[in-house]
Amino acid sequence: MELILNDLSSNIPAKDIFLGRELMNNFILVCKTAINKGAERSLRTTENFYKELIAPDYHIGNWLNDPHVDKEYQRYLRSLSHKAPYINSEVENELYQRQLNSDFKFDGKQGNGLGAAYLLDGLAVSFKSEDRWSASKLYLVMEYLDDDVADIVTEEILINHASDQSHLEEHLEWFNTQKLNRIIDGKDLWNRRESIFPHLVFCERVERQIRDLHFGNPIFRQTIKRLLEFNSYFSTWNGLFEPDYFSSKVTPESKETLTRFEIEHTFQLPNGEFKVFSWHARMTPGPWRLFFIPDEEYNKGIIGHIGLKLPNVTYPK
Repeated sequence: MELILNDLSSNIPAKDIFLGRELMNNFILVCKTAINKGAERSLRTTENFYKELIAPDYHIGNWLNDPHVDKEYQRYLRSLSHKAPYINSEVENELYQRQLNSDFKFDGKQGNGLGAAYLLDGLAVSFKSEDRWSASKLYLVMEYLDDDVADIVTEEILINHASDQSHLEEHLEWFNTQKLNRIIDGKDLWNRRESIFPHLVFCERVERQIRDLHFGNPIFRQTIKRLLEFNSYFSTWNGLFEPDYFSSKVTPESKETLTRFEIEHTFQLPNGEFKVFSWHARMTPGPWRLFFIPDEEYNKGIIGHIGLKLPNVTYPK
């Protein structure tokens, strides 16, 4: 997950150099904190980034050579701001073409940086230069040519944003999700399960099912998504099972299915006990299911099966 400068927030000078320095210090702290939380150590900027004014007759280039500024902050910004322009037409041609064919506006003004944040699924970072940058999320208006209808389509989109360290606290769940994108395969996912899904317990048989998933398999991301949803639900579980509060639909097997196919739905728990698993969620593409039990002993969700759907009265094996 990358940091992308919101160019609409730059080149808006503070009243004096002292306030300009404060503006820069806050910006550096936001970037530094975001990186500590998992963002990549880089900042995508405009080609004229160092010429942006932060106070009258005082631009970022001046700030970088100002003896009254913390040298560590100066070195830190230099180490970050090496990606310009926002999207490289040579090495990121597909993204560059999407950028060319799209128009992004915020409050009626062209926002190239905000648009790049959307295309890169990154975090837009702003100088705290105006009150309109005091939100952790920003709505943009995107216009693009839709080949299917051969016409310009207008769509409202939402991007994650920060101009203050407090905004980053509101993005913690998103940061954690972005970290998951770095998981290389099912083996990596299984090895990190306790830190990623602390509110779930996995039956022994699930280890093989997860380890066999490879990165290119579409069900790999679906598995991560569902497990994240389940982990979120059980993180606040109080023992009263309420299936309607899951992000995705979960349903129980019918009594007839559990009577006819009890053995196929019975799995061994980590404590050695055997239980029948009825509740499950669908996963696409394909007829995949995730079976679980809300367990009061563990006060967690127990995952018993991740794979092709189990036999039932409608689709017996």
